[in-house]
Amino acid sequence: MATPIDLPALRRALTPCLLALVASAAFADEPPAPAPTAEVAAPAEPPPLSTFAPERRVDLHARRVRTAPDAKAPLRAMIAAGEAFDVDARSAPTPGCDKEGWGRVAPDAWVCLDGTVVTTQAPRALPALLPFDPPLPSEAKDYLATRAWPRDPAETATPIVPFIYAKDRARFSGDDYVSLDAFLAGAPHHHVDTTRKLAFAELIDTEKGPVLRRASGHVVPLDAVWVYPVSRFHGVDLAATPAPEGTVPGWTNAPAGTAVYAAPEAAGEPAWTLPFQGQVWVTESSEHAGWLQVRDPSGTNADGWVPAKAPMHWWRDLAAPSGVDDAVWVDVDLDQNVLALRQGAALTFVTMVSTGVPDHETLPGVFRMMDKAAWWDMASLPGSDEAYHVENVPWTMHFFPRFALHGAFWHDVFGSVISHGCVNLAPLDAATVFGAVHPLAYPGWWTTYATAADPGSVVRVRQGQTAPRDRR
Repeated sequence: MATPIDLPALRRALTPCLLALVASAAFADEPPAPAPTAEVAAPAEPPPLSTFAPERRVDLHARRVRTAPDAKAPLRAMIAAGEAFDVDARSAPTPGCDKEGWGRVAPDAWVCLDGTVVTTQAPRALPALLPFDPPLPSEAKDYLATRAWPRDPAETATPIVPFIYAKDRARFSGDDYVSLDAFLAGAPHHHVDTTRKLAFAELIDTEKGPVLRRASGHVVPLDAVWVYPVSRFHGVDLAATPAPEGTVPGWTNAPAGTAVYAAPEAAGEPAWTLPFQGQVWVTESSEHAGWLQVRDPSGTNADGWVPAKAPMHWWRDLAAPSGVDDAVWVDVDLDQNVLALRQGAALTFVTMVSTGVPDHETLPGVFRMMDKAAWWDMASLPGSDEAYHVENVPWTMHFFPRFALHGAFWHDVFGSVISHGCVNLAPLDAATVFGAVHPLAYPGWWTTYATAADPGSVVRVRQGQTAPRDRR
Protein backbone atom coordinates (compact mmCIF):
# COMPACT_ATOMS: atom_id res chain seq x y z
CA MET A 1 0.00 0.00 0.00
CA ALA A 2 1.36 3.43 -0.86
CA THR A 3 2.18 5.81 1.99
CA PRO A 4 -0.50 8.46 2.75
CA ILE A 5 0.54 12.02 2.00
CA ASP A 6 -0.60 15.41 3.20
CA LEU A 7 -2.36 16.75 0.08
CA PRO A 8 -2.81 20.36 1.31
CA ALA A 9 0.92 20.74 1.88
CA LEU A 10 1.66 19.01 -1.41
CA ARG A 11 -0.77 21.24 -3.29
CA ARG A 12 0.73 24.42 -1.78
CA ALA A 13 4.19 23.35 -2.84
CA LEU A 14 3.52 22.08 -6.32
CA THR A 15 0.23 23.43 -7.61
CA PRO A 16 1.65 26.63 -9.25
CA CYS A 17 3.44 24.70 -11.97
CA LEU A 18 1.09 21.73 -12.17
CA LEU A 19 -2.14 23.64 -12.66
CA ALA A 20 -0.57 25.35 -15.64
CA LEU A 21 -0.69 21.96 -17.37
CA VAL A 22 -4.42 21.69 -16.68
CA ALA A 23 -5.32 25.23 -17.72
CA SER A 24 -3.73 25.01 -21.17
CA ALA A 25 -5.17 27.08 -24.00
CA ALA A 26 -7.67 25.89 -26.61
CA PHE A 27 -9.58 27.42 -29.50
CA ALA A 28 -12.75 29.25 -28.59
CA ASP A 29 -15.66 27.09 -27.56
CA GLU A 30 -13.98 23.87 -28.64
CA PRO A 31 -14.52 20.78 -26.49
CA PRO A 32 -11.71 20.32 -23.95
CA ALA A 33 -10.53 17.18 -25.75
CA PRO A 34 -11.76 15.17 -28.71
CA ALA A 35 -14.88 13.27 -27.71
CA PRO A 36 -15.05 9.69 -28.95
CA THR A 37 -16.38 9.57 -32.50
CA ALA A 38 -17.95 6.15 -32.03
CA GLU A 39 -18.86 3.96 -29.09
CA VAL A 40 -16.40 1.15 -28.62
CA ALA A 41 -17.67 -2.00 -27.00
CA ALA A 42 -16.15 -2.06 -23.53
CA PRO A 43 -14.50 -5.26 -22.38
CA ALA A 44 -16.33 -7.23 -19.75
CA GLU A 45 -15.74 -5.71 -16.34
CA PRO A 46 -13.80 -8.08 -14.07
CA PRO A 47 -15.02 -8.47 -10.50
CA PRO A 48 -13.43 -6.14 -7.92
CA LEU A 49 -10.67 -7.66 -5.83
CA SER A 50 -12.29 -9.22 -2.79
CA THR A 51 -9.61 -7.89 -0.45
CA PHE A 52 -9.85 -4.29 -1.68
CA ALA A 53 -10.80 -1.55 0.80
CA PRO A 54 -12.04 1.79 -0.64
CA GLU A 55 -9.40 4.49 -0.58
CA ARG A 56 -8.59 7.98 -1.77
CA ARG A 57 -5.88 8.71 -4.30
CA VAL A 58 -4.19 11.70 -5.92
CA ASP A 59 -1.77 12.38 -8.74
CA LEU A 60 0.30 15.47 -9.42
CA HIS A 61 -0.70 15.26 -13.08
CA ALA A 62 -4.09 15.30 -14.73
CA ARG A 63 -5.54 11.79 -15.03
CA ARG A 64 -7.61 10.32 -17.86
CA VAL A 65 -10.76 8.49 -16.82
CA ARG A 66 -11.81 5.63 -19.13
CA THR A 67 -15.20 3.93 -19.51
CA ALA A 68 -13.58 0.55 -18.74
CA PRO A 69 -10.29 -0.69 -17.20
CA ASP A 70 -8.55 -0.55 -20.54
CA ALA A 71 -6.18 2.11 -21.90
CA LYS A 72 -8.00 1.94 -25.24
CA ALA A 73 -11.49 2.41 -23.81
CA PRO A 74 -13.33 5.67 -24.64
CA LEU A 75 -12.49 8.76 -22.62
CA ARG A 76 -14.99 9.40 -19.81
CA ALA A 77 -13.46 12.36 -17.97
CA MET A 78 -10.30 14.10 -16.80
CA ILE A 79 -9.35 14.41 -13.15
CA ALA A 80 -7.52 17.68 -12.50
CA ALA A 81 -3.89 17.71 -11.43
CA GLY A 82 -3.51 17.57 -7.66
CA GLU A 83 -7.18 16.72 -7.04
CA ALA A 84 -8.11 13.79 -4.82
CA PHE A 85 -10.52 11.09 -6.00
CA ASP A 86 -12.25 8.10 -4.41
CA VAL A 87 -11.60 4.55 -5.57
CA ASP A 88 -14.27 1.99 -4.69
CA ALA A 89 -13.05 -1.06 -6.64
CA ARG A 90 -9.93 -2.39 -8.32
CA SER A 91 -9.19 -4.27 -11.53
CA ALA A 92 -6.07 -6.15 -12.53
CA PRO A 93 -3.14 -4.58 -14.44
CA THR A 94 -3.40 -4.42 -18.23
CA PRO A 95 -1.04 -3.33 -21.01
CA GLY A 96 -0.36 0.37 -20.49
CA CYS A 97 -1.33 0.11 -16.81
CA ASP A 98 0.86 -2.73 -15.63
CA LYS A 99 1.80 -1.87 -12.04
CA GLU A 100 -1.11 -1.14 -9.68
CA GLY A 101 -3.89 -1.74 -12.16
CA TRP A 102 -7.15 0.16 -12.44
CA GLY A 103 -9.37 1.86 -9.88
CA ARG A 104 -13.09 2.47 -10.33
CA VAL A 105 -13.93 6.09 -9.49
CA ALA A 106 -17.61 6.14 -10.57
CA PRO A 107 -19.98 3.90 -12.53
CA ASP A 108 -18.34 3.10 -15.89
CA ALA A 109 -15.33 5.22 -14.91
CA TRP A 110 -11.85 3.79 -14.37
CA VAL A 111 -8.44 5.36 -13.70
CA CYS A 112 -5.02 3.75 -14.03
CA LEU A 113 -3.55 3.91 -10.53
CA ASP A 114 0.08 3.66 -11.64
CA GLY A 115 1.91 6.70 -10.28
CA THR A 116 -0.90 7.76 -7.91
CA VAL A 117 -0.54 7.89 -4.14
CA VAL A 118 -2.94 7.46 -1.24
CA THR A 119 -4.16 10.67 0.39
CA THR A 120 -6.31 11.70 3.35
CA GLN A 121 -7.61 14.79 1.57
CA ALA A 122 -11.32 14.65 0.70
CA PRO A 123 -12.20 15.05 -2.99
CA ARG A 124 -13.95 18.31 -3.88
CA ALA A 125 -16.36 19.31 -6.58
CA LEU A 126 -14.88 21.50 -9.32
CA PRO A 127 -14.69 24.33 -9.92
CA ALA A 128 -13.81 25.19 -6.33
CA LEU A 129 -14.75 28.81 -5.67
CA LEU A 130 -12.10 31.26 -4.50
CA PRO A 131 -12.70 33.24 -1.27
CA PHE A 132 -12.27 36.65 -2.88
CA ASP A 133 -14.63 39.62 -3.20
CA PRO A 134 -14.41 41.08 -6.75
CA PRO A 135 -15.97 44.48 -7.45
CA LEU A 136 -19.67 44.77 -8.11
CA PRO A 137 -20.59 46.10 -11.56
CA SER A 138 -22.13 49.11 -9.78
CA GLU A 139 -18.72 49.83 -8.25
CA ALA A 140 -16.86 49.80 -11.59
CA LYS A 141 -16.98 53.56 -12.19
CA ASP A 142 -15.53 54.44 -8.79
CA TYR A 143 -13.01 51.62 -9.06
CA LEU A 144 -11.81 52.96 -12.40
CA ALA A 145 -11.35 56.42 -10.90
CA THR A 146 -9.77 55.44 -7.57
CA ARG A 147 -8.09 52.10 -8.42
CA ALA A 148 -9.78 50.56 -5.36
CA TRP A 149 -13.13 49.18 -4.27
CA PRO A 150 -14.65 48.25 -0.89
CA ARG A 151 -13.30 44.69 -0.82
CA ASP A 152 -14.30 42.23 1.88
CA PRO A 153 -11.39 40.24 3.34
CA ALA A 154 -11.07 36.60 2.29
CA GLU A 155 -12.30 35.44 5.70
CA THR A 156 -15.74 36.99 5.14
CA ALA A 157 -15.91 37.18 1.34
CA THR A 158 -18.67 35.21 -0.39
CA PRO A 159 -16.99 33.09 -3.10
CA ILE A 160 -18.61 33.53 -6.51
CA VAL A 161 -16.06 32.50 -9.17
CA PRO A 162 -13.13 30.04 -9.14
CA PHE A 163 -10.44 32.58 -10.09
CA ILE A 164 -9.63 36.27 -9.82
CA TYR A 165 -10.17 37.53 -13.35
CA ALA A 166 -8.30 40.62 -14.51
CA LYS A 167 -6.72 42.36 -17.49
CA ASP A 168 -4.32 45.10 -18.46
CA ARG A 169 -6.25 48.35 -18.86
CA ALA A 170 -5.52 52.08 -19.11
CA ARG A 171 -4.38 53.34 -15.68
CA PHE A 172 -3.88 49.73 -14.53
CA SER A 173 -0.63 49.00 -16.31
CA GLY A 174 2.17 47.11 -14.60
CA ASP A 175 4.77 44.37 -14.56
CA ASP A 176 4.66 40.58 -14.36
CA TYR A 177 7.15 38.76 -12.09
CA VAL A 178 8.18 35.12 -12.49
CA SER A 179 7.74 34.43 -8.76
CA LEU A 180 6.90 36.01 -5.45
CA ASP A 181 10.62 36.17 -4.63
CA ALA A 182 11.26 38.06 -7.88
CA PHE A 183 8.53 40.54 -6.96
CA LEU A 184 9.98 41.10 -3.49
CA ALA A 185 13.43 41.55 -5.08
CA GLY A 186 12.03 44.08 -7.57
CA ALA A 187 13.00 42.05 -10.65
CA PRO A 188 10.14 42.13 -13.18
CA HIS A 189 10.04 39.59 -15.98
CA HIS A 190 7.98 41.52 -18.54
CA HIS A 191 4.94 43.73 -18.89
CA VAL A 192 1.50 42.29 -18.11
CA ASP A 193 0.07 40.47 -21.15
CA THR A 194 -2.30 42.86 -22.91
CA THR A 195 -3.84 40.23 -25.22
CA ARG A 196 -5.68 38.14 -22.63
CA LYS A 197 -8.31 38.17 -19.98
CA LEU A 198 -6.18 36.68 -17.21
CA ALA A 199 -7.09 34.17 -14.47
CA PHE A 200 -5.30 34.32 -11.11
CA ALA A 201 -5.39 31.53 -8.54
CA GLU A 202 -4.62 33.44 -5.34
CA LEU A 203 -4.29 36.84 -3.66
CA ILE A 204 -1.16 37.16 -1.49
CA ASP A 205 -0.53 40.03 0.91
CA THR A 206 3.13 41.07 1.14
CA GLU A 207 5.10 43.87 2.78
CA LYS A 208 5.23 45.50 -0.65
CA GLY A 209 1.47 45.25 -1.19
CA PRO A 210 -1.00 42.60 -2.42
CA VAL A 211 -0.15 40.52 -5.47
CA LEU A 212 -2.11 38.11 -7.63
CA ARG A 213 -0.56 34.70 -8.35
CA ARG A 214 -1.11 32.84 -11.62
CA ALA A 215 -1.18 29.04 -11.93
CA SER A 216 2.33 29.23 -13.40
CA GLY A 217 3.63 30.89 -10.22
CA HIS A 218 4.01 34.32 -11.87
CA VAL A 219 2.72 37.22 -9.79
CA VAL A 220 1.32 40.63 -10.68
CA PRO A 221 0.65 43.49 -8.25
CA LEU A 222 -3.07 43.83 -7.55
CA ASP A 223 -3.08 47.48 -8.56
CA ALA A 224 -1.33 46.70 -11.86
CA VAL A 225 -4.42 45.08 -13.41
CA TRP A 226 -8.12 45.81 -13.70
CA VAL A 227 -10.03 43.19 -11.69
CA TYR A 228 -13.26 42.36 -13.48
CA PRO A 229 -16.43 43.37 -11.65
CA VAL A 230 -18.54 40.20 -11.42
CA SER A 231 -22.33 40.14 -11.69
CA ARG A 232 -24.34 38.71 -8.79
CA PHE A 233 -27.44 38.43 -10.96
CA HIS A 234 -29.30 35.13 -10.70
CA GLY A 235 -32.48 33.57 -12.03
CA VAL A 236 -35.52 32.12 -10.28
CA ASP A 237 -35.61 28.67 -8.71
CA LEU A 238 -39.22 27.75 -9.38
CA ALA A 239 -39.03 24.70 -7.14
CA ALA A 240 -38.27 26.97 -4.19
CA THR A 241 -40.38 29.94 -5.39
CA PRO A 242 -43.24 28.77 -7.60
CA ALA A 243 -44.71 31.31 -10.01
CA PRO A 244 -48.19 32.57 -9.10
CA GLU A 245 -50.96 31.03 -11.18
CA GLY A 246 -51.02 32.42 -14.72
CA THR A 247 -47.61 34.16 -14.50
CA VAL A 248 -44.03 33.50 -15.65
CA PRO A 249 -40.71 35.04 -14.57
CA GLY A 250 -39.57 38.21 -16.33
CA TRP A 251 -36.86 40.86 -16.01
CA THR A 252 -35.82 44.22 -17.39
CA ASN A 253 -32.25 44.86 -18.47
CA ALA A 254 -32.68 48.61 -19.03
CA PRO A 255 -29.81 50.32 -17.16
CA ALA A 256 -32.12 53.07 -15.87
CA GLY A 257 -34.93 50.65 -15.07
CA THR A 258 -38.35 50.28 -16.68
CA ALA A 259 -41.46 52.33 -15.91
CA VAL A 260 -44.46 50.43 -14.54
CA TYR A 261 -47.86 52.09 -15.03
CA ALA A 262 -51.03 51.71 -12.98
CA ALA A 263 -53.06 51.03 -16.14
CA PRO A 264 -52.25 49.69 -19.64
CA GLU A 265 -51.50 53.15 -21.00
CA ALA A 266 -48.34 55.23 -20.87
CA ALA A 267 -50.07 58.30 -19.44
CA GLY A 268 -48.98 60.36 -16.47
CA GLU A 269 -46.26 59.42 -14.02
CA PRO A 270 -45.28 55.76 -13.63
CA ALA A 271 -46.63 54.03 -10.55
CA TRP A 272 -43.18 52.64 -9.85
CA THR A 273 -39.94 51.71 -11.61
CA LEU A 274 -38.62 48.19 -12.07
CA PRO A 275 -34.86 48.44 -11.43
CA PHE A 276 -32.10 47.11 -13.68
CA GLN A 277 -32.27 43.31 -13.71
CA GLY A 278 -35.29 43.49 -11.42
CA GLN A 279 -37.50 40.41 -11.53
CA VAL A 280 -41.31 40.40 -11.77
CA TRP A 281 -44.06 37.88 -12.43
CA VAL A 282 -45.41 38.50 -15.93
CA THR A 283 -48.76 37.84 -17.59
CA GLU A 284 -49.15 38.49 -21.31
CA SER A 285 -52.47 40.32 -21.65
CA SER A 286 -55.00 38.98 -24.14
CA GLU A 287 -57.24 42.01 -23.61
CA HIS A 288 -54.60 44.73 -23.87
CA ALA A 289 -52.39 43.97 -26.86
CA GLY A 290 -48.81 45.19 -26.51
CA TRP A 291 -48.92 45.25 -22.70
CA LEU A 292 -47.57 43.01 -19.97
CA GLN A 293 -49.18 42.84 -16.56
CA VAL A 294 -46.49 42.59 -13.91
CA ARG A 295 -46.47 41.66 -10.24
CA ASP A 296 -43.77 42.65 -7.74
CA PRO A 297 -42.53 39.44 -6.02
CA SER A 298 -41.80 41.39 -2.84
CA GLY A 299 -45.36 42.72 -2.63
CA THR A 300 -44.01 46.22 -2.06
CA ASN A 301 -45.60 47.66 -5.20
CA ALA A 302 -49.08 47.22 -6.61
CA ASP A 303 -49.59 45.18 -9.78
CA GLY A 304 -48.93 47.29 -12.86
CA TRP A 305 -48.40 47.37 -16.60
CA VAL A 306 -45.32 47.54 -18.83
CA PRO A 307 -45.25 47.99 -22.62
CA ALA A 308 -44.22 44.69 -24.20
CA LYS A 309 -41.81 46.61 -26.43
CA ALA A 310 -39.88 47.78 -23.35
CA PRO A 311 -36.54 46.01 -22.71
CA MET A 312 -38.33 43.13 -20.98
CA HIS A 313 -37.37 39.46 -21.12
CA TRP A 314 -39.86 36.85 -20.01
CA TRP A 315 -40.50 33.15 -20.40
CA ARG A 316 -42.58 32.08 -23.40
CA ASP A 317 -43.42 28.41 -23.54
CA LEU A 318 -43.08 25.90 -26.37
CA ALA A 319 -43.95 22.20 -26.19
CA ALA A 320 -41.01 20.00 -25.26
CA PRO A 321 -39.19 18.12 -28.04
CA SER A 322 -39.38 14.35 -28.21
CA GLY A 323 -37.17 12.22 -26.03
CA VAL A 324 -36.90 14.40 -22.92
CA ASP A 325 -39.32 12.27 -20.85
CA ASP A 326 -38.88 13.28 -17.19
CA ALA A 327 -35.18 14.15 -17.46
CA VAL A 328 -33.71 17.58 -16.79
CA TRP A 329 -32.99 19.49 -19.99
CA VAL A 330 -32.18 23.04 -21.17
CA ASP A 331 -34.48 25.31 -23.19
CA VAL A 332 -33.07 28.56 -24.65
CA ASP A 333 -35.27 31.21 -26.33
CA LEU A 334 -33.09 33.45 -28.53
CA ASP A 335 -35.89 35.98 -29.06
CA GLN A 336 -36.24 36.59 -25.33
CA ASN A 337 -32.65 35.82 -24.30
CA VAL A 338 -34.08 33.60 -21.60
CA LEU A 339 -32.96 30.11 -20.54
CA ALA A 340 -34.88 27.51 -18.56
CA LEU A 341 -34.05 24.26 -16.88
CA ARG A 342 -36.97 21.92 -17.41
CA GLN A 343 -37.91 18.50 -16.13
CA GLY A 344 -40.08 17.01 -18.79
CA ALA A 345 -42.61 19.75 -19.57
CA ALA A 346 -42.23 21.48 -16.19
CA LEU A 347 -40.08 24.55 -15.51
CA THR A 348 -37.66 24.29 -12.60
CA PHE A 349 -35.37 27.31 -13.14
CA VAL A 350 -35.52 30.38 -15.44
CA THR A 351 -33.01 33.18 -16.03
CA MET A 352 -31.79 35.84 -18.48
CA VAL A 353 -28.82 35.03 -20.71
CA SER A 354 -26.83 36.69 -23.48
CA THR A 355 -26.54 35.10 -26.91
CA GLY A 356 -24.75 35.70 -30.22
CA VAL A 357 -24.51 39.01 -32.03
CA PRO A 358 -25.29 39.32 -35.78
CA ASP A 359 -22.72 37.37 -37.85
CA HIS A 360 -22.01 35.27 -34.74
CA GLU A 361 -25.52 34.04 -34.01
CA THR A 362 -26.14 31.20 -31.60
CA LEU A 363 -27.02 28.07 -33.58
CA PRO A 364 -30.69 27.00 -33.23
CA GLY A 365 -31.45 23.32 -32.89
CA VAL A 366 -32.13 20.42 -30.56
CA PHE A 367 -28.83 19.01 -29.30
CA ARG A 368 -27.35 16.82 -26.59
CA MET A 369 -24.73 18.13 -24.22
CA MET A 370 -21.34 16.90 -25.43
CA ASP A 371 -19.12 17.68 -22.47
CA LYS A 372 -18.66 19.85 -19.41
CA ALA A 373 -15.48 21.50 -18.10
CA ALA A 374 -15.07 23.21 -14.75
CA TRP A 375 -13.11 25.86 -16.65
CA TRP A 376 -11.59 26.14 -20.11
CA ASP A 377 -9.64 28.68 -22.16
CA MET A 378 -11.49 30.23 -25.10
CA ALA A 379 -9.76 32.03 -27.95
CA SER A 380 -10.54 33.39 -31.40
CA LEU A 381 -9.48 31.40 -34.43
CA PRO A 382 -6.13 32.33 -36.02
CA GLY A 383 -6.50 35.35 -38.28
CA SER A 384 -9.80 36.44 -36.75
CA ASP A 385 -10.73 40.10 -37.15
CA GLU A 386 -11.78 40.15 -33.49
CA ALA A 387 -8.91 38.47 -31.68
CA TYR A 388 -9.49 37.47 -28.08
CA HIS A 389 -8.21 34.99 -25.51
CA VAL A 390 -10.10 34.37 -22.28
CA GLU A 391 -8.45 32.19 -19.67
CA ASN A 392 -10.33 29.66 -17.53
CA VAL A 393 -13.90 30.43 -18.58
CA PRO A 394 -15.91 28.82 -15.76
CA TRP A 395 -18.69 26.22 -16.04
CA THR A 396 -18.26 25.49 -19.76
CA MET A 397 -20.85 23.12 -21.30
CA HIS A 398 -20.62 22.32 -25.01
CA PHE A 399 -23.77 21.33 -26.88
CA PHE A 400 -22.22 21.58 -30.39
CA PRO A 401 -18.63 22.15 -31.55
CA ARG A 402 -17.71 25.78 -30.79
CA PHE A 403 -21.08 26.46 -29.10
CA ALA A 404 -21.42 26.29 -25.33
CA LEU A 405 -23.29 27.46 -22.29
CA HIS A 406 -20.80 29.03 -19.88
CA GLY A 407 -20.31 31.55 -17.11
CA ALA A 408 -19.43 35.11 -18.13
CA PHE A 409 -17.46 37.27 -15.69
CA TRP A 410 -16.62 40.05 -18.14
CA HIS A 411 -20.03 41.68 -18.61
CA ASP A 412 -23.29 42.36 -16.82
CA VAL A 413 -25.72 42.85 -19.73
CA PHE A 414 -27.63 39.58 -19.56
CA GLY A 415 -30.70 39.81 -21.76
CA SER A 416 -28.66 41.40 -24.58
CA VAL A 417 -26.94 39.86 -27.59
CA ILE A 418 -23.21 40.14 -26.97
CA SER A 419 -21.44 36.79 -27.46
CA HIS A 420 -19.60 35.16 -30.37
CA GLY A 421 -22.25 32.44 -30.47
CA CYS A 422 -22.16 30.94 -27.00
CA VAL A 423 -24.90 31.31 -24.40
CA ASN A 424 -23.50 33.51 -21.61
CA LEU A 425 -24.83 33.00 -18.08
CA ALA A 426 -24.16 34.99 -14.93
CA PRO A 427 -21.79 32.98 -12.69
CA LEU A 428 -24.44 32.00 -10.14
CA ASP A 429 -26.70 30.74 -12.94
CA ALA A 430 -23.88 28.92 -14.74
CA ALA A 431 -23.11 26.99 -11.56
CA THR A 432 -26.79 26.05 -11.20
CA VAL A 433 -27.06 24.74 -14.77
CA PHE A 434 -23.67 22.97 -14.64
CA GLY A 435 -24.71 21.02 -11.57
CA ALA A 436 -28.10 20.04 -13.01
CA VAL A 437 -27.25 18.66 -16.45
CA HIS A 438 -25.55 15.50 -17.72
CA PRO A 439 -22.95 14.18 -18.26
CA LEU A 440 -22.26 14.00 -14.55
CA ALA A 441 -19.05 15.37 -13.07
CA TYR A 442 -17.83 13.65 -9.91
CA PRO A 443 -15.60 15.25 -7.25
CA GLY A 444 -12.13 15.95 -8.59
CA TRP A 445 -13.26 15.82 -12.23
CA TRP A 446 -12.15 18.75 -14.33
CA THR A 447 -13.91 17.59 -17.50
CA THR A 448 -16.59 15.01 -18.25
CA TYR A 449 -17.77 13.62 -21.59
CA ALA A 450 -21.10 12.20 -22.67
CA THR A 451 -21.14 8.42 -23.12
CA ALA A 452 -23.74 5.80 -23.96
CA ALA A 453 -24.09 5.09 -20.24
CA ASP A 454 -24.34 8.77 -19.32
CA PRO A 455 -25.68 10.66 -22.36
CA GLY A 456 -25.68 14.43 -22.30
CA SER A 457 -28.85 16.32 -21.41
CA VAL A 458 -31.03 17.63 -24.21
CA VAL A 459 -30.41 21.29 -25.11
CA ARG A 460 -32.94 23.12 -27.29
CA VAL A 461 -32.04 26.51 -28.77
CA ARG A 462 -35.06 28.09 -30.47
CA GLN A 463 -36.02 31.32 -32.14
CA GLY A 464 -39.13 32.24 -30.15
CA GLN A 465 -42.10 29.96 -30.82
CA THR A 466 -40.51 28.20 -33.80
CA ALA A 467 -39.51 24.60 -33.22
CA PRO A 468 -35.89 24.22 -34.43
CA ARG A 469 -34.20 21.45 -36.38
CA ASP A 470 -33.33 18.33 -34.41
CA ARG A 471 -29.51 18.02 -34.53
CA ARG A 472 -29.06 15.16 -32.07
